[in-house]
Amino acid sequence: MLCNKCEQVFRGDSPATPGFHDAHPFFRHHENVNMIEISARQGCHICALIMRTIRPDEIEIVRPPAIKTPGLSLGSYEVFVTIKLNEKYHQYASELEVFLTYPPALNARYGHNIPVNDRKVSLRLFPAEAYKNDLNTGDFGSSTRSDQTWVCVMSWLEQCKQFHRRCSSTNGAGSWKPTRLLDLGPLGTNLSPRLVEHHEIPVGITYVTLSHCWGKAEVFRLLTQNLESMKNHVPMNHLSRTFQNAIEITRRLSIRYLWIDSLCIIQDSKDDWEIEASQMEQVYKNSYFNIAATQAADGRGGLFVERDTDLIRPYKVTATWNGEEPVEFFITEDLDEWVRKFNLEPLITRAWVVQERLLAPRICHFTSTEVIWECNELWACERIPATALESNYYLPATKLPSGSFSSLSLDSPNLDFDARDCWVQIVGVYSRSNLTRETDRLAAISGIARKMQGFLRDDYLAGMWRKNLEYQLLWTINPIEMTRNQLPPSKRSAQYIAPTWSWASVNGTEVILSVAWTFSSTQPTRADKALLAQVIDVGVTPANNAILCEDGFLHLRCFLIPVTPHSLTKTTCVLHYNNGEFQQEEIPFCFTTVDTLVTDPREFSFWCAPILHDRLFSGSKGTCLQGLLLYRHKSDRLCFRRCGLFSLNNAGSDDLDRFWKGAYHYGKSALLTQSLESEPCTNILTYKMGSGGINYKRRSGIPQFKIIIK
Repeated sequence: MLCNKCEQVFRGDSPATPGFHDAHPFFRHHENVNMIEISARQGCHICALIMRTIRPDEIEIVRPPAIKTPGLSLGSYEVFVTIKLNEKYHQYASELEVFLTYPPALNARYGHNIPVNDRKVSLRLFPAEAYKNDLNTGDFGSSTRSDQTWVCVMSWLEQCKQFHRRCSSTNGAGSWKPTRLLDLGPLGTNLSPRLVEHHEIPVGITYVTLSHCWGKAEVFRLLTQNLESMKNHVPMNHLSRTFQNAIEITRRLSIRYLWIDSLCIIQDSKDDWEIEASQMEQVYKNSYFNIAATQAADGRGGLFVERDTDLIRPYKVTATWNGEEPVEFFITEDLDEWVRKFNLEPLITRAWVVQERLLAPRICHFTSTEVIWECNELWACERIPATALESNYYLPATKLPSGSFSSLSLDSPNLDFDARDCWVQIVGVYSRSNLTRETDRLAAISGIARKMQGFLRDDYLAGMWRKNLEYQLLWTINPIEMTRNQLPPSKRSAQYIAPTWSWASVNGTEVILSVAWTFSSTQPTRADKALLAQVIDVGVTPANNAILCEDGFLHLRCFLIPVTPHSLTKTTCVLHYNNGEFQQEEIPFCFTTVDTLVTDPREFSFWCAPILHDRLFSGSKGTCLQGLLLYRHKSDRLCFRRCGLFSLNNAGSDDLDRFWKGAYHYGKSALLTQSLESEPCTNILTYKMGSGGINYKRRSGIPQFKIIIK
């Protein structure tokens, strides 16, 4: 049912000329959020969807204050509704937007009272006739354990096996076998599972994997002391609810074998863990099906949930605008909001699951409201299950490049560019995901790195790639997070994880890799680009190991410019060497992004090392000079460490002159004082003083430094 306020939205005047325009009439809705909440409890479908979309932490913000004095009128958030009709609204989806706004925050710029500074809730309107075969308007079942849900899952699975080329290449049944599996017994039996080792596993078997959150709950694990007993049987009553549910699903799939990390990897053996961690690519790539306990924060959560099917099932409304023929729509939660909630599910925020989602050929997510299907060619849910839907149009992206990752081809003429672009996206998603153990930073992405190595044909160095490494050094933490927190949200672990020149050395925030590295494969040289440093040598220990790094070094030939410690979080100040002493000079428009704070900066010296001068973006007249922020303990003359990135954006001729004078003066002074290893170099790109922009010429005899970054 709909309340009177929601009914009025679909009656009377048309909701504006069809088309996505700024000018749409706004209908007054309920007086405030309290009234929406009451209406939802009374059964209004749209009001219930609005309340479900507003996050709990937002409720108190938009809720009107309690009236303590009888008759006192207090201001509150008012509610307005508008409908943005698609130009072809009989064929494609439109939007219904609900604004919660505090009066008198209204904007009449477009000739209408449009609320601003508000919370917007969007719902999706699907034309009923066009989508009658695509939307699920039938019986969902009150639980994700229901037969109705299982029919949907099996339909996706069959479609995937028969028609998805990028998924069918790996359906299990290959020659590769995991080290251990859980044997659930012959089909049709209900025996206790037991652990089987590699030599007992038949060649060509099909097995299922489980993705789950460990959380804080204690779970039954494979240990050295219970290895032999688990080969006889694994007591079901020792297993968590999630593990028991996974066994149930595997048996419903008529599959005998199941892989669960905590039951198939010896948890108190470092050697076994390292061997198995190095095989994650093979474990998930060769699986038939991956079960994801997406909504469960730990093993107690299980796979299945009870649910209110009225809030999931698309609701049919009839619009009669301007006396025209009635138009029927199905109304659902907006898909962008749906994806936002999916990305906040406990499992999806976990770093390990990034590679599990990318490597497994198909995944069934058991979320807090419904089952979601994810494979290389389809992203669907119980509400919109039809395989005819094109995910790029109907379903928003989950910010994980599943499609591009699975479609990488060794035969593609653009393979290097596509693979680099894919890696940039993956690292962005992975770096903002959570790790229980910081030391798993490299291990949890090692499976993806091994697969990507086959496409890039390059040496992997603790999260970085050898070719065009100079461009990769320009990674940065998300500057929005730094602005929001006023301090760098990232940190470096007390335990060594990776050298500071690698993004893997920082935890706690999103890392953004340089797009210059992506384009360096297709645009190695350009007249309007100047590469100002050179990697002479680089290495990590142990070599050719994707899951851990014990040490690493990078030998860099570059310019160095001293900077003041306090300038690391403010406008950069360059120190000029003049007549035997340093003089400070501020460089406007030079911004720094600090990876992590350096404790007691008085004990350290700080430098800028320019790496690249390039256009801000293709076709832009603006330029950006970027480089590393480095520091070194005053007692250590050999090793530098990275502490951030600097950017000199859209600098004028005078600013560039001041910056480069600092570099050249310090280089010459170092030749005299021998404070650092510098030497005159040949064929070095040097800036043309007074020219502005990206104007460099090659010269000899210009001093550069050879430094080691650890």
